[in-house]
Amino acid sequence: MDATVAVTAVDEVGPDTYAIRFETPEGLTAEPGQFVKLGTEIDGEHVARFYTLSSPTVGETFEVTVGIDPEEGGEFSAFLAAVEPGVEMTLAGPFGDQHYDGEGRVVVLAGGPGV
Repeated sequence: MDATVAVTAVDEVGPDTYAIRFETPEGLTAEPGQFVKLGTEIDGEHVARFYTLSSPTVGETFEVTVGIDPEEGGEFSAFLAAVEPGVEMTLAGPFGDQHYDGEGRVVVLAGGPGV
């Protein structure tokens, strides 16, 4: 799915860590553990990065949680650190076929840059 989504809320949930909530576009279905590609235009260039969904559902809204290093982060990190409700971004996805399917017992091992 490719869509435009608007930020509905931004909460600081830890030092330099933000939970960013978006309106869910019609037709988006995703499972816990999948990820999306969010993008915006910075200095006339489209920039996009991948983020794992941190909300358990994608009902009316969905959420990603990002840790931002203020000294080492790039332009997109700086954009997300200052993003406010109402800002629109591009969305692609969801991606990934490894996700929670409601099993009774689960062992999860993960790695990567996500929070």
